[in-house]
Amino acid sequence: SSPWERTPPDFFEDAETLRGLWSRVYGRDADGYAVIPAASYGLSTAARAIEPHLKPGDRILVIADEFPSNVLPWRRTAQERGATLVTVPAPTEGDWADAILAAIDERVRVVAVSTCHWTTGARIDLEPIGVACRANTSILAIDATQSLGAMPFSIESIQPDFLVAASYKWQLGPYGVGLLYVSERWRNARPLEETWLARNN
Repeated sequence: SSPWERTPPDFFEDAETLRGLWSRVYGRDADGYAVIPAASYGLSTAARAIEPHLKPGDRILVIADEFPSNVLPWRRTAQERGATLVTVPAPTEGDWADAILAAIDERVRVVAVSTCHWTTGARIDLEPIGVACRANTSILAIDATQSLGAMPFSIESIQPDFLVAASYKWQLGPYGVGLLYVSERWRNARPLEETWLARNN
């Protein structure tokens, strides 16, 4: 009703507030966080940033029966770059971390996993996976939608390259708002879209 009272900073204050809150709760600097409309948007952003760094024969790991948002962008990326999408089968003993760790070798360039399986709720221990990814120079992309806010999560401990989560579940946020964390290594990578807001000067 009073649009003349809104000034340019008003358009950005809510996003800056969220970025600061996420930084305090999950770790690292607020500049690493972006507000996104959906987990799929964040995972597509990760895939687009990573794609130029993949070559034929590289492998991208996903888990069996994963939510489509964490499969479809990787499937397209694999097709575009001649990489192989490898699906880690559900472990018979129920330990997803062990199954994922057993699949990581020198050919694995990307590990795209969740914090827990979206259909069974089975927890995935990401700390040893993060260690294995760093030792193997693999890129770690995490969809934390199913548990972020309900379970502890430390970016410092896990050190993902990308962390994505919709906020309408355990972060108790509105539908259509989510977070994307990008490690410093990837902040100047190819973006999903070209926008004046993502460019200095």
